[in-house]
Amino acid sequence: LTYEFPAQNRSATGQLAQQRAQFQQIRIRRHNLERTIQSKVRLAVEQLRTSSESIRQSQEAVTAFQKTYAEQVEQYNDGKSDFIVLVEGEENFASARIRYVTAQQQYASALIALRFESASLLSTSGTDLQHHFTRETLRTMPLPTPEKK
Repeated sequence: LTYEFPAQNRSATGQLAQQRAQFQQIRIRRHNLERTIQSKVRLAVEQLRTSSESIRQSQEAVTAFQKTYAEQVEQYNDGKSDFIVLVEGEENFASARIRYVTAQQQYASALIALRFESASLLSTSGTDLQHHFTRETLRTMPLPTPEKK
């Protein structure tokens, strides 16, 4: 019985090189995914801030146009203003309210985008989605929960 050791185990060496290359590709993909997620979360946070400011500004505009319109109605009723001015005031007030509702919709969309990108859109505990979507859960970000060991 004779046993010969191969001088070089080319098959095993090739498999090792292939596995190392696959491992390196996985690390690169993971790093790229982490960067992509971070970028998307930052963008979603910025969109949420922008839409929040838009809500504030549009609410101020609604308040101002509401006051102006009420004054125009009073002037019209007193005979100090004409009907066209009253209609223009009403249109401005209605446009401000539409911008406010649009700002609220954009805020809701930005919040959903942030919750999606931060993986907090759905709860991982339980499968009862009917009770998961409440007014509160759709208007806020969930608080982080401590990880179980």
